[in-house]
Amino acid sequence: MKHIFNYRFSIVKKIFIYENIFKNFNYGFSTNILNNLFKILQVFLFTNFFTNQDYALWIICFSFISFFSLMDFGLSSYLSNSLIKINYSKNREKFIEYISIGKSILIYSILFFSTIICIFIFSSNLEKIFDLENSQVSQFIYMSIILLIGLSVNSYLGLYFAILRALDKMHIGLKINFLIIIAQIILFIVLCFFENLILLSLTLSIPYILGILPYKKIISKELQNEKFIFNLNPKKNYFKELFIGSVSFFIITISHALMNFIPIYFLKKFYDDEFLIYFFIYKSLFMLAVQLLNIIYYSFSPKMNQLYFGIKNKDFDKLFKNLFLISITFIFLFLFFNYFFGNLILSVWTNDKVKFNITIFSIFSVFLVIRVSWTFIINIFQSLNFVSLTSLFYLLFNLCLFIFLYFYIVNYDFIYSLKFIVASEFILFLLLLFLIYHYFKAIKLSYFFLLIINFISLFVLAKI
Repeated sequence: MKHIFNYRFSIVKKIFIYENIFKNFNYGFSTNILNNLFKILQVFLFTNFFTNQDYALWIICFSFISFFSLMDFGLSSYLSNSLIKINYSKNREKFIEYISIGKSILIYSILFFSTIICIFIFSSNLEKIFDLENSQVSQFIYMSIILLIGLSVNSYLGLYFAILRALDKMHIGLKINFLIIIAQIILFIVLCFFENLILLSLTLSIPYILGILPYKKIISKELQNEKFIFNLNPKKNYFKELFIGSVSFFIITISHALMNFIPIYFLKKFYDDEFLIYFFIYKSLFMLAVQLLNIIYYSFSPKMNQLYFGIKNKDFDKLFKNLFLISITFIFLFLFFNYFFGNLILSVWTNDKVKFNITIFSIFSVFLVIRVSWTFIINIFQSLNFVSLTSLFYLLFNLCLFIFLYFYIVNYDFIYSLKFIVASEFILFLLLLFLIYHYFKAIKLSYFFLLIINFISLFVLAKI
């Protein structure tokens, strides 16, 4: 038995080619599984302990604050990739300087966005904007402030995680994140019995604050005698590179948030709470696959960065091929499993309050194929810091989608609107396909294969 286990273990490691990638995937996968189990648990507890009205309020408040996950100004993502390149070149002075500049930008960014959000919350007509009842407004404000504090601290933790990732210690950061999620789960279960949304919002903030301590301890151990001061006079070329790169990642983060918030906003505005809950739960189920694949991409990205900028094209192509095959195989297995067990999953998950609907399931199956396709491309771009044009194309798409839905979605029923929201993402896929040629001056055969799959998916969507 031990021999069989070791044999299977070695096969998995060969699939991921490099041991560091496997280690990152191992801890990242465990953290992501736990995080998704937490989301599943939330749905179960909300559908059993709270009314649809309370659950809808939680969804709209959580989605609104999650939109501002961009408050780190895209810094952590760009800084992480830059630090990997700098550490690869053994330039310790530049490495420390980048961290100090990054810390300064991050603190300014958090203060700026926190101020903007607070001004909006206390000066806007929340009843009209979010279609709230008068009794829900005070709840919305308190929940937003508490969640905002947690989001601010989590943004700062992203700086620590970027440093560990650059030092090839990403798995340590993932371990700390794992413990943070465990603390959130325990608090959520305990406070859920009070049936108070304001108390419940504390469960997503307190563990982040406690997470500062282990992160600081590990960073101090890895970078002994190094101090990351609040840098008021950074080198202009370093600051310019970090700022411009961060803005691009910042725009991508905005666009990610818009992709999640825009449909929720319009479904809340034009349809009943029941439709919003159906959309949210089905999307949560299918987004599990996207999130798990993102963990795989993120595990690969440090090595892809090193190979690409180290001009090791054959190794880079081999890594890319493995990543592509893993993605395609995973999508197929996920859809196959949910086709046969989706009814059981929804029944147990929501206590029969959300029924299995083959039409909605089929629409979200197409959604998964298209979403994974363009997410695959964006993740490749992000791992290599090819984000300038990518960010602008992505944001432009979201702005056009918002304007179109504003005038369009009110005229059609829920299913038809859902189909359009899914189909619109194919346009984003085509835009990113164009950028592949711009960045690489060639398009791999794998991308043509993705294009064919997407066309087939659109044909299926039209027949649903």
